[in-house]
Amino acid sequence: MIRKGTKGFTLIEIMIAVALITAIGALALFVSMDFYRSYNLDAEMETIISLITRVRGRAVNNIDASSHGLYIDESSMTLFRGESYLLRNEDLDEVFPRSQAFEIEGLNEIVFDQLTGEASATGTIAISGQGRTAIIEINHEGRIDW
Repeated sequence: MIRKGTKGFTLIEIMIAVALITAIGALALFVSMDFYRSYNLDAEMETIISLITRVRGRAVNNIDASSHGLYIDESSMTLFRGESYLLRNEDLDEVFPRSQAFEIEGLNEIVFDQLTGEASATGTIAISGQGRTAIIEINHEGRIDW
């Protein structure tokens, strides 16, 4: 027997509310994870671009009257002085860690000539991982496009 004036929610109303809250939560989680992956890729790309720009600036400004370069390996990125990574003075290196979440392919050593800033190698650096890819291009004049 149902009394008049009784207030409350039925079981179906509660189940619908819980289902809606769960669906909204799942959508929010999906969107936030996608944003997080995009942010990580952008951060790695901006770090590499920043290091390339710094190295080119040092070469153009003739810091230490030398060419300057960037070398990227499996675990780090190294700023160096000299004509090549193999012929550098290791005491002057600046080493930066790199994210292991991304794979970097393409150019792994770029040297910029002193004063002119021209690049020793031209091509692309592809950063990929977590379902995303970013490309950085470097031409012979040392121009960096992304």
